[in-house]
Amino acid sequence: MKKENRFYNKCEALAKTIVSLQPLYLDASNDGGQKAYIETMIGAGLWYLSKGIWTGNISVNALELFLPESGENKPQYTEDHEYPRKVSGMELLNKDWSGDTDITDSLIELFQSRYGKVNYVTKNENGRLTKFQRAEVFLSPANAYVEAGIDLITITDDELFEVKKRNSLIIEKLIEKA
Repeated sequence: MKKENRFYNKCEALAKTIVSLQPLYLDASNDGGQKAYIETMIGAGLWYLSKGIWTGNISVNALELFLPESGENKPQYTEDHEYPRKVSGMELLNKDWSGDTDITDSLIELFQSRYGKVNYVTKNENGRLTKFQRAEVFLSPANAYVEAGIDLITITDDELFEVKKRNSLIIEKLIEKA
């Protein structure tokens, strides 16, 4: 089976799951922790749909790790979903799907434009973000990054390739423009 077909089939299954679970989720009398659990299930389903879609944003600290003089032997960045899984699950479960002619296509569009988007940050920054990405305090991706003290910079795929090669000239230029 082709990769595109697997992705579509996963989206179709998740869309049907969301619509099937929505009545239980919206029934406030059933909330003995069930809402939070259902949000987590749907959020996890989103996470397993596909590899994250890079926004082109990387943190300045992640760039600095790739400088040869950073002391890091094998620098790495972490993919951080702009929209936390639990928040994504909550939004999808509260969405009115009645006007959608094809829920699967709508879910694919939402994944590609919103819920599947990732930024590259350090492991430490990813940990700092979590307290600003909890459902009860999350306002927006931009707000979470500001609150966590993370500076993002937009770079190209070619620049990322050079960063991974630890090209200090390119990395220093990118950091300067931040």
